[in-house]
Amino acid sequence: MEAHLRENDLFAGQQLVGTSCQFGDTPAGYIDIVSYANRQIGLKRIERVEVDPPGTGELFAAHLHLQMLHGTDFQTAIERSARVMHGVLTKIKAENRREMALPDILHSIDLAAR
Repeated sequence: MEAHLRENDLFAGQQLVGTSCQFGDTPAGYIDIVSYANRQIGLKRIERVEVDPPGTGELFAAHLHLQMLHGTDFQTAIERSARVMHGVLTKIKAENRREMALPDILHSIDLAAR
């Protein structure tokens, strides 16, 4: 995939991220976040939280975007957003819930400030 992207320059100048990826070498209990920027593919592996409420991707994207608006580089913004989402999802799972609510969004803002 990396060679194909580089050869065809399909996304020159773009910054892309794919979340919740599971590849053949992704260990059980983990997910991968794949990024593409400056013709380089990045991989961030994080522990999977066994809960999948609607809005997870949107909240991740919002935190990623806000980080970058404040000058954080792409890879660091991905790492910080993943940390925030892991905390939010862990709380949702601990409370045995399946949906995200306003308190979760507020909790994510608190986590991002740390």
